[in-house]
This record gives sequence, structure tokens and C-alpha cells, in this order.
Amino acid sequence: TETVQPTIPPPGTFHYARTFGPLKDDSILWIASCTKLLTSIAALQCVERGLLNLDDDVSDILHEFRELQLLDGHLLTHTSGLAYDHLAPSLARWQKSRGRRIGQGKTVQEKYAYPLLYEPGSAWSYGAGIDWAGLMVERVNACSLAEYMEAPQLDERCQRALMRVMRDPEVNDMMGGLPLGVEKNWGLAGLLLMEDVEGGRRKGAMSWGGLPNLVWWIDREAGLCGLYGTQILPVGDLRSVQMCQLFEREMYDRFNKSKPRL
Repeated sequence: TETVQPTIPPPGTFHYARTFGPLKDDSILWIASCTKLLTSIAALQCVERGLLNLDDDVSDILHEFRELQLLDGHLLTHTSGLAYDHLAPSLARWQKSRGRRIGQGKTVQEKYAYPLLYEPGSAWSYGAGIDWAGLMVERVNACSLAEYMEAPQLDERCQRALMRVMRDPEVNDMMGGLPLGVEKNWGLAGLLLMEDVEGGRRKGAMSWGGLPNLVWWIDREAGLCGLYGTQILPVGDLRSVQMCQLFEREMYDRFNKSKPRL
């Protein structure tokens, strides 16, 4: 097993980093969808600077979507109707009907120019929305910002769709095995917990991950963030899920014990 597990708290407080197997502290990992956090921050910087508006039609910048009524905010919250072809059988069939392989292409335009699964803003599906948002950032020359990332962004209908997706144990395991019954929402950069988890994350904590069983979380209420990283496939590997849960529990336990006693 190859893992890297760092947490980076404010200077002078709790810190833990350790590697196992052939990996070192400075090893380079393929972090896959963990990059969505950085892309979302960059998009929000554009919002603050007035270069983007979450309620604007994306076609002013993404001319590829001229025929659709798609808003900037839909891209960041996975409510655009876009999905990944490897997760949506109908898109996989559509690709095959055109003689294309799943995931074929080198650019965002080449890889993700396929039909929407539903009307924007009417459901939730994990897909290429943030990839397209990244292209918008490139086109308006944006920088990164973190302040807006924690506010829930889904209306009641979209949140119900998200909760249905996250109730699937297999999907839930892909994100580190959070308690199935805990209420969740989606911010502008990741999954939000809407209630405390006993012995772990607090309400408002944000998390997501990457394909080779990586999971990050930012818990501002508790004052703790962390990254559990492997380079193991398939995503949701049971052993990796168990190790991630153990790592997170241990980090909260050590962090709480490190606090000065009054």
C-alpha cells in the first residue's frame, strides 16, 4: 500500500505527515479530481473581480454553449446537465455511436463536448462542469480565492438529487465512506456536511477527492484539514476506505488531545 497523509493546520498548532511504502513526503501524486478545488477557487476569484457572475449565461465566454441556457453557477455545483461519459451509460453509447472512445480527446472541448443529461438546474450529476469552468477562468485570466467556498449552493430539489446519489454505498465509499445518513449539500468547490459527525468533521466541513482513492477535507469549525492519498485503483477500494476512515478518526483524536487544557 502506498499512501501519503498530511494535514496542514495554522502555524504552531497540530501537524501530522507520514508516508508508507516507497512514497516519500515530497513524492508527486496523480491527484485527479482533487484539482477541482483549485479550479473552483480560481473561478470564485473571477466572480469577486467582476469577470464572472454565477447567474450569467456561460455562452458569453464559452461560445461552445451558444444554443443552451447554462449558468456559470451550474458548472461549479454539478447541476449543469454535464456528466462524465464513463459514469453515464447514455453518454458512453452516444460516444460509441460517433466512433469515439470514452474519455477521448486532449482538451476540454475535445473530451467533453457532448449532450446534456437534463435541463440545467434540475438535478445533480458528477461531471465535467468544473473542467469547463476552468476553461472560463483561462479565458478571463483569473486567480484563486477561498472565501466563498463554504456556502451551500444547491436548492432543495438539487440537494435531494445529491443525497440520492450519496446514499449509494459504492459512491459514498468513493469519498472516504462518510456516514450514509448525514445530511450533505454542495458548495462551490466540494461536498458540504450539513451536520456534525460524532468524533469527526463538524457541520460546514468541505471535502472531495480524486480517482486513485484520494480524499481531502477542510474543517474550519474544528480548525483541521487533511489529505489522505493513495495511488490505488479502483476508486472506492474497500481497504482504502477503511484506512481513510481510520486516518481521519486518528487525526481528530490527536488534534483534540493537542489542544491546551483549560
